[in-house]
Amino acid sequence: MLKKFLAAVALSLSFLTPAVALDKSELPKAEQQMFLPVVQLGEFCSGSVIYSNRDQKSGEVTTYILTAKHCTDKIDQKIQVNVPVYTDGKKLDFHSYRATVKGRHWKSDTAVLKIDNTDTLFENVVKLAPKDTVLTFGEDAWTVGYPLGMSRTVTEGMLGNREPVPTLGPSEFQRATPDIGPGSSGGALFKKNWKGDFVQIGLTTGGARGFPFFGIYTPLEDIHDALKVIAPEVIGAEVKRYTPASN
Repeated sequence: MLKKFLAAVALSLSFLTPAVALDKSELPKAEQQMFLPVVQLGEFCSGSVIYSNRDQKSGEVTTYILTAKHCTDKIDQKIQVNVPVYTDGKKLDFHSYRATVKGRHWKSDTAVLKIDNTDTLFENVVKLAPKDTVLTFGEDAWTVGYPLGMSRTVTEGMLGNREPVPTLGPSEFQRATPDIGPGSSGGALFKKNWKGDFVQIGLTTGGARGFPFFGIYTPLEDIHDALKVIAPEVIGAEVKRYTPASN
């Protein structure tokens, strides 16, 4: 019986083995598509630049940050978005911007912030995977965030199942094994698509204190549903305008 138990434990732990590290040749692309678009919110959360576009007529720039709804619960007016400046792997400074909450999704742990600055175009924007992307158990996955208010942190692991978490209600969450910590909430979960690009497939929601490899993420489908309502231009959805019915 003991041998069977130990064999079962060994089998389960084999799933927790970290994924293969990125090849050095992939780092420039990872820098642009994963590392740079993830920003720090105040000193307590993370987010990803999901959209930045300059209007051809007015010249004004609209920039949205995707983050976790629970990161915005105590925000009445503004939140500071810190975009780090790195040279030779060292953080030299932050470019800081003020942002307002554009919207919070009623169903999922998803919110969108709008940068007040309309002059600055953010060149590094995450690629959001299509809503119908098939995610496979055991795929390599990466999480980027700012745990404990420190510098950006990248952890790697594998995708798990999509399942409900009893303590968080009936909604389903994407499980994955990259390590996360307080302050990573609102950061991004990535995978590599068939083109070799790194695409966002989840939004960091939280983990279980004292239990590594138990990261839970708002799934891709819920992110798309939230953006369709809050910021449809991000995903190319039609903006519906309603008018009152005539008497």
